Parts: sequence; C-alpha cells; structure tokens
Amino acid sequence: MVLQASTYPPDGVTFWVDDTEYIAYSNAPVHITVFIGPHHIEEKQREGFEKEYAPDVWYYYYFLRWSDYVTDNPRNINLLQNSTYTACYVRSRYPILQMP
Repeated sequence: MVLQASTYPPDGVTFWVDDTEYIAYSNAPVHITVFIGPHHIEEKQREGFEKEYAPDVWYYYYFLRWSDYVTDNPRNINLLQNSTYTACYVRSRYPILQMP
C-alpha cells in the first residue's frame, strides 16, 4: 500500500507516520509504502510565522483538517487501499511589529 501525505498551502510540514518522521511539501508530497491495516498519522503544527510575498506581512498557518474532513490530529487510520491524506490549513494575517 502507498500512503501519500501532503500539505496545502504551507510547505515543509513535518508528518509522523507510525513513529517515523517525514517532511511534506505542497508540490512534492511524501509517498510512504506501508502495510495494509492500522496506522498512526500526525501533523506537527507550525509554531512560527511564515513570510509571504507581501512586504512586512507575515502569515500564520493553523491546522484545520485533513482532506477527508477529519479534524483529529493526531489520528489513526485503517488503510485498505492506496490513500492520500492532505493536511489543510487556514491562514491568519498579522503585521510585523517594528521595534523603535
């Protein structure tokens, strides 16, 4: 079986699948060969800011749900076929605070 893990929109998110760490990108998902049956997956939420292309504007990404609309993180899955799980995020905008 193949489990595919990816993210939308942030890149470089750390995933754990059955106690093994992987890093996923929106344009380069992680493909993991696993056995049929139960598995534990977890997305490690970002605890920092992510700079976007707007000057002096930063975005913080909050984990929202998986692509199958399950919001549990971490979660257990039972693979019976090749599957894709995408971590989906909501983006919040914060201006950079300038120190005098």
